[in-house]
Amino acid sequence: MKNIITLFLTLTFFNGFAQTDYFWIGGNGNWSDITHWSTTSGGTDMHTQIPTSLDNVYFDANSFDFTGQVVALDSENLVCNNIDFTGVTNSPNFNGNSKTLLLYGSINLVSEMTVSTPNINFEATTTGQTLTTAGHALGGSVL
Repeated sequence: MKNIITLFLTLTFFNGFAQTDYFWIGGNGNWSDITHWSTTSGGTDMHTQIPTSLDNVYFDANSFDFTGQVVALDSENLVCNNIDFTGVTNSPNFNGNSKTLLLYGSINLVSEMTVSTPNINFEATTTGQTLTTAGHALGGSVL
């Protein structure tokens, strides 16, 4: 019985720190609005918190309904592991509002989007992370 309890506690502890995928849905909105973070692309099963430094963030064909919709950083020091705009449609605007996004992994932007005043601090401590800016200028720092 002691081994079962130990195994349960170990799995619970490590599951609490598991990497999760977050998919943006619903077009215009603020990063910290959890009603935009689905567990699947275009899905209806929603996350109960905004992304953490372990989580991967995706913007894709199911993220924006109309041309020029905006996802905005709305507070300081928002975080994620990887952020990926591959496959995004409708030319969205990633508006940093001069706020800082702490990025612990890779970034993949696409030319079919607008990027406005983001400060991105690259916090990764592991090798192999990539920065694909597709010609967009980013403020911030590499640590």
